[in-house]
Amino acid sequence: METHRHTYYFDSKDENQIVIYSRESIDCLDDLVIEGEVIEVRGETKRPTKIDDVTYVEYHILVDKWVCRK
Repeated sequence: METHRHTYYFDSKDENQIVIYSRESIDCLDDLVIEGEVIEVRGETKRPTKIDDVTYVEYHILVDKWVCRK
């Protein structure tokens, strides 16, 4: 993201992944609270073997504000 240059990936216990973009570096990635806007991202598979003509949808978060909880 052009305005949010810092990208972070969080893996949840149910094997999903959350991608967040922040304007500033976040220094407490293990326990934080974020506020922001959820955006929809669409595209084709990133895998080299394309099976179907499917458009994948992911939801990412543009972080406006974050607070370390510790």
